[in-house]
Amino acid sequence: MSNLLEGLVLKEQKYQEDSKIAFILTSVGLQSYLVRGAYKVNAKNASYSVPLTKVSFDYSSKNNFNILKQGKVLNNYSKIKANYELLLGALEVLDYCYDFANHVSDYNLFYQFVIFTLDKLEETENLYYIAIFKLKLLYLLGIGPVLNRCVVCGSKENLIGFSLNKGGLICKDCHESSLIKLDDFMRTIIVMYYTKLEDLNEKVFDLKYLDKINNLLDQYYEIHLTYKSKANKVIRKIK
Repeated sequence: MSNLLEGLVLKEQKYQEDSKIAFILTSVGLQSYLVRGAYKVNAKNASYSVPLTKVSFDYSSKNNFNILKQGKVLNNYSKIKANYELLLGALEVLDYCYDFANHVSDYNLFYQFVIFTLDKLEETENLYYIAIFKLKLLYLLGIGPVLNRCVVCGSKENLIGFSLNKGGLICKDCHESSLIKLDDFMRTIIVMYYTKLEDLNEKVFDLKYLDKINNLLDQYYEIHLTYKSKANKVIRKIK
């Protein structure tokens, strides 16, 4: 039986002498596919089984094993791959996708969100879309920060800062030490979190906050999910 799907290649793994296993994210989830002979010279299936490539493909299933039969490259994200900073950011997105794809409840929504992020990154070359992805992914994982009221008492009045440990804003009455001040930096994060993807405009984001936002998000993932992407570790070493 053959099946047609569209997907994003996240990862590859060598299999036997000249084949590979491609891990592909689609609207029905993350699955692995055997790509026979992909490492052979002039292999036709090599181009559509490379990580960070959007493809359409046909596969068959045999003995609970998916075998990729043929495919077509829909977007190889050449602009991202030609820019070192964009590539590092995109690889971080792929890391998050591989590690969390099976923890979201709506696979189709997640897939469209990932493709939106990479398409915007390719189109605008604005690294803010990486931070937006990491921030909004927290919502899809059910562990998003509380940014519209006090995380302790629920009050919407006199909000003064953000608590990483508690995962939300804190009001004056629930004040604690080590708060991140509710200033333009935190307001930028709030706008990013609550603005719909289709309404986001990269021109409103001030690049001076980008590193600070990423640092906060990385800490949030570490504290609340004990997670740090492999790509993120590489990025930190380089910087």
